[in-house]
Amino acid sequence: MMKRKFTKEEKPHIIKEASEQSVAPTLERHGIYPASCYSWKRKLELMDKEGCIFFLS
Repeated sequence: MMKRKFTKEEKPHIIKEASEQSVAPTLERHGIYPASCYSWKRKLELMDKEGCIFFLS
């Protein structure tokens, strides 16, 4: 899989898409490993709990 950097705007959209649809096909379409997606999701949830509005990469 080719390494690609995703912007802080793209990551939440991909997480939302994966949660609304099936995770595996969404990640495959974007070329993302599941571990990366779940890491982004965990960071996003922590940011929400702390009241931060920015997604840290």
